[in-house]
Amino acid sequence: MDVIDEDGRLFGLVNVIDALVVLLVLAVAVAGFALLDPFGPSGTEESRFATIDLGDQPQYVVDQIQRGDVMRPERATRNVTVTDVYVGPANGENVTAVVRARINGTFKESGDSGPRFTYAGERITRGNAFTLETDDYGIEGTITRLSQDGTTLETNTRQLAIEATVPMTVANEIAVEDTYNVGGDPIGTIRAVDTYPADDPTTRRVTIGVDIRTIDREGGEYFGTSRVSLGSALPFETDAYALSGTIVARGSHVPAGTTETRTILVRADNVRPDFADGITEGMTEEIRGETTGRIVEKRVEPASVILTSDGGDIFERDHPRNKDVYLTVDVQVRETMDGYQFHARPLAEGNAITLDFRTLTVQGTVSDIRADG
Repeated sequence: MDVIDEDGRLFGLVNVIDALVVLLVLAVAVAGFALLDPFGPSGTEESRFATIDLGDQPQYVVDQIQRGDVMRPERATRNVTVTDVYVGPANGENVTAVVRARINGTFKESGDSGPRFTYAGERITRGNAFTLETDDYGIEGTITRLSQDGTTLETNTRQLAIEATVPMTVANEIAVEDTYNVGGDPIGTIRAVDTYPADDPTTRRVTIGVDIRTIDREGGEYFGTSRVSLGSALPFETDAYALSGTIVARGSHVPAGTTETRTILVRADNVRPDFADGITEGMTEEIRGETTGRIVEKRVEPASVILTSDGGDIFERDHPRNKDVYLTVDVQVRETMDGYQFHARPLAEGNAITLDFRTLTVQGTVSDIRADG
């Protein structure tokens, strides 16, 4: 049998022109399908939960983000829902924001580039930019985590102790139960406060125990943009004051160590006679109602003065007025693995020390520490 007979039919059955038309239609259909879905089947509708770091943002923008916010871009058949929000401090007046969102998209098991999860035609993967857009706001962030479940962010309430040197006016304002609020929500609360004298009489050293809400990010735990690790700086702010301190303890409201009573000898050199007379046995240093030091003994001697004769000889003589004061003081110290601390500072022979007795402040040098109290 001829392939094409005298009537122009293929194998005597189908007109050649009709066969060519059918083949052309099939080719166009196949090509169109390949363009629409080059990776094979269209995939299944699935959801993924993404952690999206929005970075530093103005407060008024972040205030608009709420759990339950839904975005549905044009031409998208599925949506994105905000399931959790974390807001923390940042630089200046900005705040830092991280959200958890459920993305209803499409998952393809296989393809030239491996498994893919897409939303509105865009591949969703860790490290990609993603824009949250509703009728009220549009904010771009970076996807830092992507998983099949988990509506909430990985946050913690962390106990910390921080130390700072602040103006006396600020120290007087700090109180237990003060809160650090962002957008009306508390992200930190003071649970303990200790205030100590500083070398500058216009300032005070404070140790503050706080509960703060932290978030787990790649590489560590953060309070806003501040990493929560020993020795790191941490801000705390209320309507009345703002400070930045150093983290000295994690998992506790107080620094490490145990409180003990020790007896120390303090020498205050070359003070005025009236100042020396004002120091009396029995004087106490009290911090927020707790006695931290008590003078149990006092001794006064003439201060020394060094004179040089016309011939260049050097003589030590008693000062005509000034006194050296020797004090025996019982103090409350914190004993740590690194030694004693007093007023949140290392206590050792030869160290400077400040004792605040309200009516006067003694600045001297530690000459001895009696370990037996």
